[in-house]
Amino acid sequence: LHAGKLWIGEAAVLSSSKVVPPQLQFPLHFQGQVRGRWTIDARRDDEDFNTIDRRILKTLARQAESALSNVLLVETLRHQLEELRASRETLAQAQRRLLRSREAERARLARDLHDGPLQVLVGLNLQTGLLLAQGGASDLPSASTLKEIRGEVQTLLTDLRQVCTELRPPMLDT
Repeated sequence: LHAGKLWIGEAAVLSSSKVVPPQLQFPLHFQGQVRGRWTIDARRDDEDFNTIDRRILKTLARQAESALSNVLLVETLRHQLEELRASRETLAQAQRRLLRSREAERARLARDLHDGPLQVLVGLNLQTGLLLAQGGASDLPSASTLKEIRGEVQTLLTDLRQVCTELRPPMLDT
């Protein structure tokens, strides 16, 4: 045989290649598309290809097609793995951003509770304590009512401090 040629690539590129007789051509298919072409020049003795020659060359072409299919499948898998890795990394980054966002929101909420309602309740607790200490004034509510109010304020203070601690444990900041 004279020289042969093997083209591998997209179908549009392959269709533009010119073939001059007396060559044999074997298209190489992958997933229903022509993705390669094996072209064989004429015999050196200028004889036509006989039936045995054609059968042997056709068998070789099928083997080349199988090899090409394997290469293209491996390449497809490699691309899919790269896409999977990229999507995993994107997902991991999104999870990290979500976690940071949640922690920032918890810290903000704990800070807002500590700086707002808790401080008001501390002030109420001190005021009821002072009223109880003054005692005997006639226009003041009864001591038992003040003790009851102070008890509720202290319970509420304890509950809110617990909520703040659960939202953002102090150990996270240290």
